[in-house]
Amino acid sequence: MGKKKFNKFHLFWIIPLAFFIMMMGVGIGVIEDVKDAEDAMPITNTFGENYKIETTMACIMSQGFIEDMLKSPSTAKFQRCGDSKIEYQGNQTYFIHSYVDSQNSFGAMIRTHYSAAMLDKQNGYWSLVYYYIHE
Repeated sequence: MGKKKFNKFHLFWIIPLAFFIMMMGVGIGVIEDVKDAEDAMPITNTFGENYKIETTMACIMSQGFIEDMLKSPSTAKFQRCGDSKIEYQGNQTYFIHSYVDSQNSFGAMIRTHYSAAMLDKQNGYWSLVYYYIHE
């Protein structure tokens, strides 16, 4: 019985297969975020205008407004929008109930719960109607 020689032809197939398997693993993680982004549903309001309910975008935009109010915004770690409580109230208004972990003035990581009301002004513009920081 002789030793079997390593065939370079096998390497030609192993590398692309390993790359494919790795990319499938990355793709599975991305699918969760894509599902959140696809929650937009077309709606017709009482004036006959068509628009979409954008719960994920409302959450993301609220995070930007809340981040500006933090002592150390660069340390902010927000709850995932898919796990936040987002309520569509009609008339392009959304209530978001979530939390953010960030450093306080002393450098300690603190979890802060907040509620925000967001108004979708269409064409990518949003405004913060009001917010409440739960102490």
